[in-house]
Amino acid sequence: MSLGWRFQQVAEHALEFGVFRWIGFSHVSTLGSTAPPTQADADVEVLYAAIGCSLSHWEDIESELSHWYALCIGKMWQHVAYNEYYDRGRTCQGRITTVANAAEEYFVKNPNQEAEGNLDCLVEATRGFAARRHELAHGIVRPIRWYWPFVEATMKPPVGMRDEYCLVPPHYQRSWYNQEKWNPEFVYTSKEVYAIDCALVDHLHLLLHFRHDYLPKPPPRGSASN
Repeated sequence: MSLGWRFQQVAEHALEFGVFRWIGFSHVSTLGSTAPPTQADADVEVLYAAIGCSLSHWEDIESELSHWYALCIGKMWQHVAYNEYYDRGRTCQGRITTVANAAEEYFVKNPNQEAEGNLDCLVEATRGFAARRHELAHGIVRPIRWYWPFVEATMKPPVGMRDEYCLVPPHYQRSWYNQEKWNPEFVYTSKEVYAIDCALVDHLHLLLHFRHDYLPKPPPRGSASN
């Protein structure tokens, strides 16, 4: 059974959250727009939990990509394949390139036009998610009041004197700030982070379906020699 409707419906969701980001506190996408965040987090632990959940699901995706690589080079469950996956790409983007190249070589030897088209879209979406993962992993949690001039047009003010929280870029990440006004390019609350997390889970399911439908079947675990 081919990816079919699964790819058409779920990939749009994955592409929307993977390739595009919130810029100027509004989510801009060719697939439509999502309202900008309107309320920061009163409970900072909720925000931390959302970030941790998303980063854990990204590692699920990395694990699946390592299996893709091992299958495409015919070395599933062999340590050498997983070592190569990491050694040939020391960044998320580098590892995605390693997997994409291995998959392309596999389909040169085993042509499948449908699979190759779906592969291109999945690689593009995975690169987008890697960028979102980078923001979540390197962002810092700060009181929203420190960034109020940048968000007051869309966000509700905190209630009383209590702090409410958001995730923003660290200042050393100069490319994530407007060079003149120091506006951060993203301000995430747990709502946006959990939306990214849900899309990560959808994307993981797509990767699993693609492997099942188009890549070679793995040998029994423990059968391969290292």
